[in-house]
Amino acid sequence: MNTNITFPIVYIPDGITWLLTTHFNNSNKSYSVITEAILNNPFIKIQISKLFKQYMKEESIKSLLSSLGWKGLRDRLAYMYLYHYENGVFPSLLSTDNVEDILQFEKKFVTIFPDGNSRVFVLGMFFKLCELSSKKENPSNWKTYLSVSDSLLKTIELGDQKVVKPDWLILSLIHLESYLGHDKLQSQVLATKGNFYKLASLLNDEQKEEMMQNLLRYGASINEDEIFLYEKV
Repeated sequence: MNTNITFPIVYIPDGITWLLTTHFNNSNKSYSVITEAILNNPFIKIQISKLFKQYMKEESIKSLLSSLGWKGLRDRLAYMYLYHYENGVFPSLLSTDNVEDILQFEKKFVTIFPDGNSRVFVLGMFFKLCELSSKKENPSNWKTYLSVSDSLLKTIELGDQKVVKPDWLILSLIHLESYLGHDKLQSQVLATKGNFYKLASLLNDEQKEEMMQNLLRYGASINEDEIFLYEKV
């Protein structure tokens, strides 16, 4: 990303945002939570009964989870929604082709979030929707959002703890690096011990406004209004 970052207005469907609230693993406890979430969402329940039949025994969601694992379900749900956004209809067959770049994005940050946390995946889906929106507006010169600089990854590696909401951390650092440059950001992260407010004070008013607008757009996209939960990014 370059300076002057602007996110379009896109929304992550409810069928994915529930992944933000809970850490999952391949266990009966997680499968019970996921099953309840699906049963409480009539639209998802109907789509799963249509598209996931091959993975289910006697229409059992737990059998589906046993077959695919929770990430297998997650990735295919994302595929379904991205396919609909791009084509205007839901797919008749499932794949994970259009989420491979999201999975690669998530993999880059795997060291900073706890196992079972899907917030980076959801951020990647947000970025993918931003790219698709940009393609619709300008097919010949669309913006890339899923790419991440090696220098940003080096800055993130300065931290030594897992982050519960890594999406907000990544978003903040993307903006700060864009405005300050890698060398200044890295030195200031060390000098301030990652204090977000001290780092943000280095920005001019226009940069602060732009960053806040983008964070608000992401928060609206995932229906989450808590932007800065911690003093440290």
